[in-house]
Amino acid sequence: MFRGEKKVLPKPQPLSRMSICSFLMGKRSSGESKMDYRLLIVAFVAVGFGTASSRAQSAPADSPASSNPSNPAIEAPNDKDHCGGHLDRSRKADCFAHRSLSIGTFIGPLFTAVPEFAKPPGGYPTQWRKGPAAFGRLYGDALAIGTAEQTTRFLTGLGLHEDLRYYPAASRNPLRRALHAITFAAVDRSDSGRPTLAASNFLSSAAGGFVGNAYLPRGYNDPSHATTRMGIQFGFIVAENLVNEFRPELRHVQKAMHLRGRRDNAVSRED
Repeated sequence: MFRGEKKVLPKPQPLSRMSICSFLMGKRSSGESKMDYRLLIVAFVAVGFGTASSRAQSAPADSPASSNPSNPAIEAPNDKDHCGGHLDRSRKADCFAHRSLSIGTFIGPLFTAVPEFAKPPGGYPTQWRKGPAAFGRLYGDALAIGTAEQTTRFLTGLGLHEDLRYYPAASRNPLRRALHAITFAAVDRSDSGRPTLAASNFLSSAAGGFVGNAYLPRGYNDPSHATTRMGIQFGFIVAENLVNEFRPELRHVQKAMHLRGRRDNAVSRED
């Protein structure tokens, strides 16, 4: 990606539970609806679910696997990981089915529905603001966004032979790594390992942004709001890439905090 660096493709990161991050908060835009709490939720979910995934590990940039002749950076298929190794059409379908039916797919929308139910947009009608039915609508909205986005992403990747996994940067420079993660949202890799337009990200963001036009209340189902939701969806794809890129550092911080907490608990028991 940068001149002077060794052009070695890192091992791709399997699709992780971070995929739910892309739809946890991309809801709707309104002057009456603040985004601050959504950013906090994204950070919590990204770190919590992302670092908890034991299968989504970064590989050193100088040690790519070489068992796949079409793309030396992709490791051999691992039967224990539905989204690992070289993904042909059948394995892509298996990966999509596995992720779509995971518990995170159904828990994720709660991180959107709960805070929005506590403070719904002022322009929403009563049936979207109060009572169990309102919560069901908000939860269904979040679930619909995620389903539309992930399904579109899968079908696009399948049809255009696009590898939907994230490839960490070869550089160790934090700034270059961040730039790589941002640009990877627009230019990812094909099944053969070559750079390609990330059509799946653009189309899935559009699907997640416009799906709400079919059922959202009047005033929130117009093209303007849908376009804004689409931009938010794409923004969370960028955020997901950044978390995947710096996952080792996040894990290190999480481990340090965990060990410190255990030491503090031990000291308090001794006192």
